[in-house]
Amino acid sequence: MASWSLDEQFVKAVHTALKLLHRERELGRHPLAALVAVDERRRQDGWPDTPLGRAAALRGVLDDVRQALVIQDADAAALLECRFWQGQSVARLTTEQFASESTLYARQKEAMHALARVLWELEQEAEDAAEARRRHLARNIPPPTYTRLFGFEDIFAKLRSALTRRGGPWLISIEGLGGLGKTALAHRVATWAAGGDQFADVAWETAQQQTFALWKGIVELPEPAPAMSFETLLDSIAIQLGYTELPRMAFAQKEAHLRKHLKEEPHLIVVDNLETVADHDALLPHLWELANPTRFLLTSRYSLSDHPHVLCVTLNGLDEDDSLAFTRHEGEERGVPAIAEAERSTLRQVYAVTGGHPLAIKLVVGQVHSLPLDRALSRLREANSQCASELYRFIYWRSWELLDEAARRLLLAMPTLAASGGYWENLLAVSNLSERDLERAVQDLVRMSLLNVVGREEKRYTIHQVTYTFIMSDLLGEWTVGSGP
Repeated sequence: MASWSLDEQFVKAVHTALKLLHRERELGRHPLAALVAVDERRRQDGWPDTPLGRAAALRGVLDDVRQALVIQDADAAALLECRFWQGQSVARLTTEQFASESTLYARQKEAMHALARVLWELEQEAEDAAEARRRHLARNIPPPTYTRLFGFEDIFAKLRSALTRRGGPWLISIEGLGGLGKTALAHRVATWAAGGDQFADVAWETAQQQTFALWKGIVELPEPAPAMSFETLLDSIAIQLGYTELPRMAFAQKEAHLRKHLKEEPHLIVVDNLETVADHDALLPHLWELANPTRFLLTSRYSLSDHPHVLCVTLNGLDEDDSLAFTRHEGEERGVPAIAEAERSTLRQVYAVTGGHPLAIKLVVGQVHSLPLDRALSRLREANSQCASELYRFIYWRSWELLDEAARRLLLAMPTLAASGGYWENLLAVSNLSERDLERAVQDLVRMSLLNVVGREEKRYTIHQVTYTFIMSDLLGEWTVGSGP
């Protein structure tokens, strides 16, 4: 392991572990219980990941190592067995073996080094095997688009818990506005899964057609993913998992075969940018039929909360502390001293305009390369630069195009409320919609991640700061019904 070297510290750890062989709870908390070889043994023998389970696994590994030492040095193995497995004292052994105490301790020290060396070699083999398995499971995961993630610790922990919970959920959706980091978070989860033992394999499919480049705005992918249907998704999953003969089969046959494979062992299937699928609502029942024990991790700008069996995890942007840390990190990564070395008060100006929206922060930091910060923020507020207008188009145009008149009216009225949002009666007052139209408008805006809902009993409705900035710009005046931005 990275934290261990074959040195006196490792030998000492082996010695202390042997002293605990008959004290299971303490043995299970020993540092050597975290060895890769021990974890692998625990999984193979079916022991739980508890102190007692880890103790049983560590003892099993130490038994194996002692047996391996017999081949190399039978006397050393026998001495350690007497001392630690049988618990015989040094005084008794000196009498039985007609040796002085100093001689016996010297022999024990040599035997301990020999045992540690065998354990170390076993651990290296286990680490190599684990790394080979990790690389194999990660082969379908695209390269990361980030160097470090900020503000996702709690959500990442929630997703890990959900993916390892017995009984589901089997479908999980990471949701939120474009540019909030849904794909990055899904990548982090998939990478974690590839390094563990919960899944037999990992597949990643994307329906992405375009991306946003900070230096030129929206970029159509040179080889965009074909329009995704259930059948093309089946073909892609089959090929990624190594079942290359399935795509040549008839649809019903390939579905039956793939369902059988996914039902036999748990897999993690990531479907990124689900909202770009023409009929993503119709796709979900098919995924449900393939799930359990396999899990599907979805990312979508549109909420799937109306669908049964889907656990929805919503991203709302970074809080102030994480936003400031991310902004400074971006300045350091991109060599922008005005950001990297800025006072917190300066970085708060970025947060005030972007609301912790990572993609918007990236755009601002990039423009500070050549512009004063206040000018870069002004360009974002007023959408009077190509990159700023392209950013808003990347985040909002697809959703705006799908909104009906009532939903658009409500969205445009939201900035008139306090920054903390408003309640149902406030929405009625500012939108001038009927109860029925308001209900439909709220549902549509929430589904498209344009309206946030806070509270359990009494609901409060808010919009993201970037959405506020977008609405207050002049862009919507240019986005008329039936015409593009």
